[in-house]
Amino acid sequence: HVTRPVLDIVLAFARYLSNLPTGVLLLKQLCDHILFNPTIWIHAPAKVQLVLYTYLATEFISTVTIYNAIRRVGTVLQIMHTLKYFYWVVNPLDRSGITPKGL
Repeated sequence: HVTRPVLDIVLAFARYLSNLPTGVLLLKQLCDHILFNPTIWIHAPAKVQLVLYTYLATEFISTVTIYNAIRRVGTVLQIMHTLKYFYWVVNPLDRSGITPKGL
């Protein structure tokens, strides 16, 4: 499970990469595979998720390097995938055939 100290290290690494002139590609990989990966964060404690989402909503968006490193279309598709598979009120399997994750 991801703990608060682990999240702090990941966020510090994202800040470090955003300040490097050649860190954009690594930063994009960090975003795609770790920061935006719902499979990792769905099992993290709620307080850790809150810290991550607060970072993404404030410092992350305000950093030009980070903002330019991500693709808007890819990010929207990933968010839709996350909503489809991880956040549901009624099990969608019988209606849509989609097997929910995160149980």
